[in-house]
This record gives sequence, C-alpha cells and structure tokens, in this order.
Amino acid sequence: MKRTKRILCIVLSVIMLLTILPINSMAIPKMDLGGTCGDNLEWYYKHDTRTLTIYGKGPMYDYDFHQTPWYVRYLYIENIVVKSGVTSIGNYAFENCRQLQHLEATFVSVGKYGFHRCKNIPSFTFGRNVIWEDNSF
Repeated sequence: MKRTKRILCIVLSVIMLLTILPINSMAIPKMDLGGTCGDNLEWYYKHDTRTLTIYGKGPMYDYDFHQTPWYVRYLYIENIVVKSGVTSIGNYAFENCRQLQHLEATFVSVGKYGFHRCKNIPSFTFGRNVIWEDNSF
C-alpha cells in the first residue's frame, strides 16, 4: 500500500511539473515544412531563414481564422516570398504573422484579412492594380 502511494505521488508530481512548463519549452521542432495551398500552388517554410515561400500558378485557397497549413509556424515567419504565377492571396492567409518583416510579392488580389495584424512590415511594394478586400491589412 505504501509503495502504491509513493508511485502515485511520483506520477502526480511529474504531471504537475509538466503542466507548469512554459509552452515555449515544448515548442514545435525546428524543422522545414511544406505542402499545398491551392489547386496548383505549394508552400515551403524554411526554419533557418524563417521564410515562407508560396509558388506555382493560380489562386491560393481561402482559409478561416487560424486554419492555414502554416499556422503552426505563424509566430516564427519573418519573411514571405510569393513567387510570380501566384494570382491571389487567400482569406486569412497571413493573418497575425506579427514577426513578418519582409514581403516580396507579385499578385493580383488579397482576400479579406490576408495580412491583418502584420504590424512589423517596414515597407512593401505591390503591382498597380492589386485588389484589396475588407481588412486586408
């Protein structure tokens, strides 16, 4: 009986210690990721440069709040490169990327909340006839 109580105490202590660790100490592994973000678009996140690159041909999918495939990395993204051939940025695509400092892009339209709350971009240049939907920035 004493041994069972001791084991239970140890297990509960370990559980309590794990629950008080900061989330950053259990951070997502520092690795590169990639996938699709449109019928003919792909994305790639390179951790060592903190760069998200979107490439291919055509429009990006529209997303809901916090539903992008790179959302798990949004706190780390400092650079976004949207290659020629990408025609639109989807809804909520880069919403809340607060560390974003550099944006290199050529596209035709930006969906609602596409870059909403991206507050660290010092400057950026877009083409002439870019269509901006509600609250794009």
